[in-house]
Amino acid sequence: MKTFDPALFLAQMSKPFPCLLSGLVLLLFSMAVLNYSTGIDDAHITFFSAWSLVQQGEIVNYNLDRVEQSSSLLHTLVTAALMALADCGPVLAGHAVTLVAALLVLPVVYGLAVRFACSPFVCVVLLAGNSSFIYWALSGLESPVVTLLMLGWLISGATLCQFTTPFHRFLFLVSSLLLVSVRPEMPLYLPVLMLSLALPLRYFLPDKVSWTIILQMVVFVFLAAMLVFGFRYSYFGSLFPQPVEAKAGSFTLARLMTGFYYFIRPLASPMLLPVYLLGLLSVVSMTLKLPKKSLNLYQCLALFCLLSYCGLIILMGGDWMSAYRFFVPVTGVFVLLVGSCLNRFSAGKQLGIVFLVTVCQLAFTHSLRESVSPAGFSGDADLIDSSRYDFFERQSRDNLVNIPTVNFLHKLVPELLHTEGQLTVLSGQMGMLSYNLATLYPGRIHFLDRNGLIEKSFTDCEVTKDKPRGALGIEGIVPYYYLLARKKLANKCDIPEADIIFDIWQASALGDTREMMNKFGYQIVFEQHGHLEPEIWQLVAVKKSLWQSIGSPGLQKVTVHF
Repeated sequence: MKTFDPALFLAQMSKPFPCLLSGLVLLLFSMAVLNYSTGIDDAHITFFSAWSLVQQGEIVNYNLDRVEQSSSLLHTLVTAALMALADCGPVLAGHAVTLVAALLVLPVVYGLAVRFACSPFVCVVLLAGNSSFIYWALSGLESPVVTLLMLGWLISGATLCQFTTPFHRFLFLVSSLLLVSVRPEMPLYLPVLMLSLALPLRYFLPDKVSWTIILQMVVFVFLAAMLVFGFRYSYFGSLFPQPVEAKAGSFTLARLMTGFYYFIRPLASPMLLPVYLLGLLSVVSMTLKLPKKSLNLYQCLALFCLLSYCGLIILMGGDWMSAYRFFVPVTGVFVLLVGSCLNRFSAGKQLGIVFLVTVCQLAFTHSLRESVSPAGFSGDADLIDSSRYDFFERQSRDNLVNIPTVNFLHKLVPELLHTEGQLTVLSGQMGMLSYNLATLYPGRIHFLDRNGLIEKSFTDCEVTKDKPRGALGIEGIVPYYYLLARKKLANKCDIPEADIIFDIWQASALGDTREMMNKFGYQIVFEQHGHLEPEIWQLVAVKKSLWQSIGSPGLQKVTVHF
């Protein structure tokens, strides 16, 4: 009877077909655990930018102004191109871009594993089981695209160091341009990364890179950053997208501490502890090898990509979204570095470590399932009908819980527009709700974003521009503040008074909210009991004069069942 031979198994599984098939099966299984959609409400901000490019011929915000409301210029452009080529909607196209990018990362990691002197099977399985990577592959946001482009930049940089032909220079410039256009921090991150690589490439590699090539790489990276900055400034009048303008504050000790806490928070999770410690030990091991000239070119580039990005995460103060979104861009280089370090162990130990890490990651993925699983509704059939929405919107709780409110607004807004002609909306929910109104009634609804993410009313206003900035945007402009200050905002900043206010409230504050709305001349016309959590309610309020002009219909309610 033959005994199990780990070395033979690892060698057989590292062949292209079984390795990539194993990775694909694991990836699809993990996606099934998350219902094949973690669709993020905020992804609709990018979807609208793509829609406006196709339908309006230019990238504009919900108010049809040249304001860059999406954080990813490249995701917007690629989504718009897919819409035009495939004749599909922005939600489907945007999710397709994210999913295809995530799937492409698998063969890229496989191909790079040989360059990193490690087992392709180990790297592909570590990637395909990574909870953060899987979660954000299904989100509709650009994170997996950044992962793919980071690996592409690494490949083009390594090949330029080895082959100094015009084609390889052009390839490096293009990969740099794509990377700096995919996220707003990349035009700053990539030049800093390239400068930090100058000495290691020259002095810490067995085959040192010439200063001429290093200088060319620095110039190309800075040129790519300048091209993106130049385009943004000439087209939008700003160097950064509006969400950055709304979120960016001064670098404070509190921000750095928040970023550091975000960075070390996985240590508190038993399910994430193995992969985090494995990564930490791998980075320390690789860093110690650097002065000994024991790293190859690919490992050196990957190490500095990872270290620089971890520093950036801390400087930015971390992130508020689920499943450690900010770690996803470097997931590819992370698993390759881990694979390189594991390669010193026997095949049996490598398989044992990978099995432990993958099981823990799957457990963490399963722990996210409840928060993304679709919810049920009770209420008027027209309000809870989800048939006209895309699969990714119906499958994800983050989107699904908005459907009753969207359906209600679809009934309400045409009646009010018939009476008023133009409406002003105040909300902090600039995702699916505002996206649907903006695509159905372009130019007829003026949106006031109390977080300042999609338009400039509150970030430019002298009354509010000095308010604190945080991960969600400009802080403190809750509906109560707006209602108290609306006259002052109108006089000093020409901010119009809202006709409709829709937002989320704590259920415990509903009594005070009703009293507040009544006091300032608004009528609550819709209540959704429950949102992402049972104690969060979604409300729609309308000016009493407008509500009376359409006959003052009764209050409508929907209840969310978790």
